[in-house]
Parts: sequence; structure tokens; C-alpha cells
Amino acid sequence: MTHIKLHHSTDPTEPSVKYEWLADKVTLNAGSINIKVNVVSQGTEHPEEILLEQDILSKEVDLGSYNLIKGIAKNTGGYYVATTLQLAAPKEIGILGRNKRTILLGPKEVKETYWIIRVSDHLNPNYWYTFPAVIYSEKNVSVADEFKVQLHSPHYSENDVRQLIVTNEDKSYSRRVSISCKLPKELFLNESKEINCTLKNSGNSNLNQVNFCVGGICETVDLPINQQYSTKIKPKTNKVGWNKLIASAENQLIDKKVAFDYAVMDAPKIKANSLYPESIHFGDNFKINLIINKTSFSNPKNIEITIKGGGVEQSIFLEELKEPQNLSMEVRGDRISKNNRYELTMSWKDQSGKSYSNSREIFVKGIGDTFAERIKMMVNGMIGLFQ
Repeated sequence: MTHIKLHHSTDPTEPSVKYEWLADKVTLNAGSINIKVNVVSQGTEHPEEILLEQDILSKEVDLGSYNLIKGIAKNTGGYYVATTLQLAAPKEIGILGRNKRTILLGPKEVKETYWIIRVSDHLNPNYWYTFPAVIYSEKNVSVADEFKVQLHSPHYSENDVRQLIVTNEDKSYSRRVSISCKLPKELFLNESKEINCTLKNSGNSNLNQVNFCVGGICETVDLPINQQYSTKIKPKTNKVGWNKLIASAENQLIDKKVAFDYAVMDAPKIKANSLYPESIHFGDNFKINLIINKTSFSNPKNIEITIKGGGVEQSIFLEELKEPQNLSMEVRGDRISKNNRYELTMSWKDQSGKSYSNSREIFVKGIGDTFAERIKMMVNGMIGLFQ
């Protein structure tokens, strides 16, 4: 029960409760309407006619990236039903355009609607985040999903996601069509690799004159019931970083669009900035501080940093370099000579195991405050000549 009838009238403007009096200077204190209800009988709960599903374009995106959330509403009843859908997301997620969507569904009909969202670019780049997204109706039917946000993940512009929005929501047969591409997650720069993309009809209707496009290359195909069609294409690998391969299929019954992410890898490179004193007094230990960072899209792996000279050798090992690292190596001051030369060597590998390296020299002047210290520095220098 949702309503209690107070009055029956053919005039909708006529009030259910009306007060009248004939007098001057009358103060009327109206009380509340007291209603007592006795439950005579109780029926069964009527199930919600609308079923909801959700599909997120990319399960992992970069800071500041756009993303696309698709809401799918299905009418399970044999009659027309209207529903209003909204998207709930954390404050770090901005929703472009109107949030509230009112959809009219025919008997057994399925329709899709889309929300373009944007991730804040003010998140801490040293962390990764998992954000929930909930689509809900006015009758509290809801469906939830989530996606990950991490620096250097696939990045979508607003134009990218708008290309993937289906403009004709009435082509519900699109749900019975799938597009798949056997695309590696990583390809090397300028690598020529042929991949296979397949369009499949899993429905109960023949599809004729389907415009099937992959990566901007299109062809017209007929797709009978429960059949599939495959084509081969070479993804573009001339741009380092995250790339997208967009595939689509369209005719009078379907409008399907899908995006596939893949990374084009370059040769990993490391840049090192060093900070150390120009001179050091004998006996005083000193530090060589390093700030290392990758200057490539690819992450250097199995990194070994070695400093050698003055009778000392130290090494630091890193499994992978994703973000800048501050490193420090301490050198003993009782091993220094008048002129100290240290060799800083860095070696690393790429994802295929290929090795890379570079080196530089560091010079530090030694100062002896006493005659004995200067003698010891001279001996250290002679020892260094033979090492």
C-alpha cells in the first residue's frame, strides 16, 4: 500500500480537507489528521521489472584520464516500463553532462545508456586507487563495479571515449554480437606483427551488410546465425606508449564499438644525477647520493648500480625502476688519496632480457690536515695504482 484515499471527487482541484466558518476574529488551530489503518490482507511482493548490468570501458586508467561507464537496462515484463537511472561515484570522479537518465523500455526490451567520467589529476602519483561505480534506479535496484587508477596506465581523452558511445540505443541486438582481437599487451617499437580479430553473431537473426572496421580498415560482411568472421590486421607500433585499437560493427540491427589497449615499448633508459662533495678531509666518511629515473616509457629491470675506486666497491640492486629513486653510497674516508677517481656503472635489462649499461667518473679531492694524514693518503694513492 502506498496511498490512503481521503476523498473521492471528479474535480482534482477540490481539496480533501476543507475548513469553513462564519464569524469575525476567529483563531483556527488545525490539528493533524489522525489515520488508523488495519491490515485486512497482504499480497505478494511484486518483483522489479528492470534488471541492470554495468560495463566499464577500461578496468585500469591513468591519473586525469577519461573513462566510459555503460549501463544496460532490461525489461523482464511483457509491458512498457519506464525507469530512471543515476550513477554514484566518489568525489574524485567527475561526471560529464547530466547524471539522471530516464529510459522507456518496451516489453522484454534491452537498452544501453552511457556516462562519461573523468578521474582527478590531483591524486597522489605514488599510490594506486580502486574506485567504485554504482548505477541505481529510483526503485533502489542497483549494480556495482570498480576500476583501478594508477600512474602510467592507459590514458583516454574525452574524444577517445566519445568515439565508443553507441548513438542508437534501440539496436539492442548489439548485445548478441561480440568482437575479439588477439592483441598482445605489449609490442616493440616499429614491430610488425599480424593479429586476428573476430566478429561473432551469437543471436538468432542473420546479419547482412555489416560494416566491420578494425583500426580504421573496413569491410562489408554477412554474418549468419551463430557464425563468425575473422580478419587480420597489423597494429600501429610507431608511437611509444599506450595505444588503442578501435573495432566496430554496424548495420540496421547492430551498433557495436570496442577498444583494445596495447603498449608500444621502447628501449629502457636510465638517467642518474649525482651529488657528492668536491673535497673531503682524510678520515671523514662521505656519501655519493644518486637520483635515478627512467627516461623511457619502458621500465628498466634487474638494475645494478656499482661504484668502484679508492680501494672500495659497492653495489645496489633494484628489481625494476618505475619511479625516481633516491640512493646513497657511503665511502670510507680512511681510504682516500690526494686525487680520488670513482667509476659509477649502471647496468639493466629490458623485458626481453637484452642488456644495457652506461658509466661515468666521479672525482673527489682529498685533504690531509697533518703530515701523517698526507703520508697515509700518498700510500693509498700508490695502492690504488696497483688495484
